[in-house]
Amino acid sequence: MYGPGKTESPPPPYNESQPVTQQPPSSDQNVGTQKDFKYTLCSCLDDIPAVGVSIVALFCPCWSYFMTHRHLEPDTAGGGACSIYILGCAADSCFGSSLTMLSTKNFFYAKIMSMFSCIFVMIPVFMICSQREQIREKFGMPKNSIEDFCLSFCCTFCVMVQNERQVRSAAGELY
Repeated sequence: MYGPGKTESPPPPYNESQPVTQQPPSSDQNVGTQKDFKYTLCSCLDDIPAVGVSIVALFCPCWSYFMTHRHLEPDTAGGGACSIYILGCAADSCFGSSLTMLSTKNFFYAKIMSMFSCIFVMIPVFMICSQREQIREKFGMPKNSIEDFCLSFCCTFCVMVQNERQVRSAAGELY
């Protein structure tokens, strides 16, 4: 409050003749610095858009990867990165099913197939981890490669949902 006996002075009057010194950022510029992701890792069922993103990521993870990728790298969206992700998922499912069928018939062959299955399962993990690092860079978040890798490996589905929600909400596609 202002008045007699108060030590606080009123704010200076607004002067319309002063020039504007800062412009608001445009929507195509990098988003300002954030401390962490806008959505938590386990918020995949918090609201209606989150449920839709979660269903797509669960039944068609390649599409979820593409939706995130097109916001991070619009010039290369639909190119090689999405194809490599699809190839990694397909190879993993082929080698994984071969392993279960042949593990009792030929131990040596099963071990070789197991080794290839481990290699192919890591392709999508590394790609999602890389995508997460790109999101951190774009939104000015601190880098944390070990956390990104561990989360991408252990919680792949949740990380994909979080990544997609982060970039699509920044683009105005989700509320």
